[in-house]
Amino acid sequence: MMRSVSLKELLALALEIERRSISYYEKASGLLLDGESRRLATALAREERVHLEKLTRLQEAAAHSNTLDLGVDLQPVSGIGEIDIQAITGDTQPREILELARRGERETQAFYQAILDGAELPVEWHEMLTYLRDQEKSHAFRLGAILERSSN
Repeated sequence: MMRSVSLKELLALALEIERRSISYYEKASGLLLDGESRRLATALAREERVHLEKLTRLQEAAAHSNTLDLGVDLQPVSGIGEIDIQAITGDTQPREILELARRGERETQAFYQAILDGAELPVEWHEMLTYLRDQEKSHAFRLGAILERSSN
C-alpha cells in the first residue's frame, strides 16, 4: 500500500538513517578485531558522514524553495532504520556485526530506490538520491566480499 510522504519527511528520515549508520560503524570499528573488517567499518563511517553532509546541504538548499512540500508516493520499505546501535556488544560475533551492517545497507538502498520510483523529483534531488543509492549498494557489496572471504 502506497502512502504519500513529503520530501521534508523523507529527508528527515534519510538524515536519521545516515546518523545511525555513522554510530553503528563507529561502534563496530571498536569491536572488530580483524584488520580488514575494522578498516572497512572505519571507511564506511567516514563515507556515511559524507552522505550526512550532502543531505544536510540539500536540506539547506531546499529550505529556500517549496521543494520540501512535494509529495512522494512511497511503497513501504521494511526494516528501514531498524538496525539498532545497541544490537551490537562486545559479545556480538564479528560475522553478525558485518551481516547486520550489510542488511542495513541493502535496506537503505531500497529506501532510496523507493523514493526515486515514487516521484518526479527535481534534478538535484534525483542526482543526490541516485548517488546515495549507489553508495549504499557499494557498501553492501564490500561488506559481502569480506563475509564471503571469511566463510572460505
